[in-house]
Amino acid sequence: MNFRLLWITENYFPSRGGMAQSCDRIVHGLRARGVQVDVVHFTTRHKPYQWQPQQGGNYLACPIEDSGAHTLNRLWTYLQSQQQEYTHMVAFGGHLPLMAASVFPVWMDIPLITLFRGNDLDAAIFSARRQGILLRVLELSQAVGAVSRDKVNRIRRLCPRVKVFFTPNGIDTDQWTLSRSDHENAYAWKKENAGGRKVIGFFGHLKSKKGVPFLLEAMEQSRVDAQVHLLMVGHLEDRLQDILLNHSRFSHSCLPFMDRYELLGYYPACDAIAIPSFYDGMPNVMLEAGSLGIPLIASRTDGMKDLLAEENRAWLFNPGDLADASRTVKAWADALPGELAQRTRRCQQHIRQYYNQEQETANYLEILTKTLRPT
Repeated sequence: MNFRLLWITENYFPSRGGMAQSCDRIVHGLRARGVQVDVVHFTTRHKPYQWQPQQGGNYLACPIEDSGAHTLNRLWTYLQSQQQEYTHMVAFGGHLPLMAASVFPVWMDIPLITLFRGNDLDAAIFSARRQGILLRVLELSQAVGAVSRDKVNRIRRLCPRVKVFFTPNGIDTDQWTLSRSDHENAYAWKKENAGGRKVIGFFGHLKSKKGVPFLLEAMEQSRVDAQVHLLMVGHLEDRLQDILLNHSRFSHSCLPFMDRYELLGYYPACDAIAIPSFYDGMPNVMLEAGSLGIPLIASRTDGMKDLLAEENRAWLFNPGDLADASRTVKAWADALPGELAQRTRRCQQHIRQYYNQEQETANYLEILTKTLRPT
């Protein structure tokens, strides 16, 4: 079937990590399967209003103006001048794509597919400014994709009419592998910085809603704090920096945000990766670390629960439960090598079988097929 998508997003280019990485991966997977994808990216970083040819589609930088209304009116005028015909519009990530999704597909008379990654649903549903747009877009959507089963169920209860699909993240495990130099760099870094302690890694946008200060409190309560070295890689909010500076027992290293492939020199230095979010989507770091065979300490919520809850694939605790988190961190610290290896092997095998990039692309092709209007 011939699909041509108008893909509107605030998140693109994998070097930014997180949702931008997911967006690029999904677009790349669809283009590789013959889907034409024209990406409209709300940004101020690139030359505006000039389609740039890419393999399998085009890229358009749409400048973010002082007014969201002006931004979207200019974009609509430009798209109309191009007179391109699309089979679907896809809204991916952020407020401006949702605003566009509430009107553009109606004017263009094409099916709307709305994709919820990360915390977009969580942030909008309780926002006085954004809730109305969110609900309108859900009602207009011919299909909705969500990265956790919990989000799928919540969307279905909000809008029973809408077809909602579980669209978990995927990872290309053939490309995402450790080289000999990655292992050597990680070993050298750990020897120089960890002082013989076990290393717990935190990667990404490290802020309160991600539960990082909460887990540090749990580590302190379980008396694990003096036994570990914390590796913080990414953007640290001020509160977290204050905690690290004012708590003398926390041995830690802080590194700036970096490209995901640069992280391969640090992942193997970790004895565990922590993802203690109060709520989330399906973090890429979970798939990245799990597919490399690194133990995971995570909250039992959203995508972490979907992937990790069965067969003891990780060390899980109930989100926001300090006593449970303390017990879980202590259990990980006391685990024997055999238990560590068994859990990580189960996790690694599960990711390779069910969370690979081929399966991810197949999920989206199914949605496109089911929502394509007959010509």
